[in-house]
Amino acid sequence: MNKLLDDLLAYSRSKLGDGMAIHPVDCDLAQSLGEEVELLRAALHHVPIKYEAEGDARGCFDASSLREAVHNLTTNAAKYGEHGTDVRISLEGLVDQIMITVSNTGAELSDEAFNSLFDPLRRGSHNASQGEHASLGLGLFLVREICHAHRGKVHGRWRDGRTSFVITLPKNAD
Repeated sequence: MNKLLDDLLAYSRSKLGDGMAIHPVDCDLAQSLGEEVELLRAALHHVPIKYEAEGDARGCFDASSLREAVHNLTTNAAKYGEHGTDVRISLEGLVDQIMITVSNTGAELSDEAFNSLFDPLRRGSHNASQGEHASLGLGLFLVREICHAHRGKVHGRWRDGRTSFVITLPKNAD
């Protein structure tokens, strides 16, 4: 319930023009996301989660909000992916930017469908509003807002049977 209320508050602030507040500090994003992946593996024990980090992932980020973004993408990948398949999380540290990719095996989506998933109050299926994984449909909207607050971007793509969401961020968010 707290997560739903936090998401609703973040959505309200964003719609009021305040944007997403972040607090960037120097950190190693590979280490921080590695810790989040361990928590996700414990929570989503029925889904194999693979994590790979390469390159220099040090920079000025709000690691807490980026962990939330990866958490949202990973739980969506587990929820909407084909049953029995893995979720893959990769982080690539480049010279002046970071790329984070979360992917699953899933149905093909058009570019238009991907773009609409970032709209607030939008869910991937009607089932997402019921049961133990109920949501308000704010997860991908918040991912996008977190990326924008870091002066980055996020986009979705489908290739070779895998649905991927790719976050691209500059190494210095302030």
